Amino acid sequence: CNRCVLQMDHHCAWMNNCIGYNNYRTFVLTVAYLVIGCWYGVALLLPSFWDVMGDQIRQHGFRFLYKNKTGLLDLPPPWAMWEQIRTNGCLDPDVVIKLVCPFLCAVGVILSGFLWSHLSYVTSAMTTLEHSVWRSVNRVNRDKRHLATSSGSEGGSTGNGGDDKSVAFRMKTAPINPFDQGWYTNLEQIFGKNMFALILPISFRPPTPYIPELEKKKKS
Repeated sequence: CNRCVLQMDHHCAWMNNCIGYNNYRTFVLTVAYLVIGCWYGVALLLPSFWDVMGDQIRQHGFRFLYKNKTGLLDLPPPWAMWEQIRTNGCLDPDVVIKLVCPFLCAVGVILSGFLWSHLSYVTSAMTTLEHSVWRSVNRVNRDKRHLATSSGSEGGSTGNGGDDKSVAFRMKTAPINPFDQGWYTNLEQIFGKNMFALILPISFRPPTPYIPELEKKKKS
């Protein structure tokens, strides 16, 4: 966005905005409501979808390609659906059910994983960018351990391999997150102290950012 964003998490193409301190709560809640909406839609359509697919299998047997040659759902090709809309003014309800229910299920699965990732970031007081750096550090540490183990096995117990191994382990970086206040306080830092207010469509001013150095000065 060509500007400095406090506590930047990532740039969201869907929202056409950078996600950071001022709108991270709104972003996570938006994803959560989308997840709830998708699974609610699946729950409503699943009985009808089950009946439609059951009738299809009873009439034609179970196969991956039916008369339309478009897979298990046997959806009409796009031009046939467009012609059906032009002729009848709407799509066949069975086609709509076979389109919408799997689509909602697929989007629900993807967004559920996305929501889980961001909730794990919130409880650990990390942004997406910080988590990427954290993973890189852990990957370097893993490579160091592998290198130390390899050099130790090649050097033998009487050579310099053991010394190299101890040096490699001393070089290991143990990252500590200074912003981590515990999972529940981390949640409050993003969502506020009143969690019940999350279900209300009210404006919300984010809590003051937690800065470890300032907190130390306040306590002292």
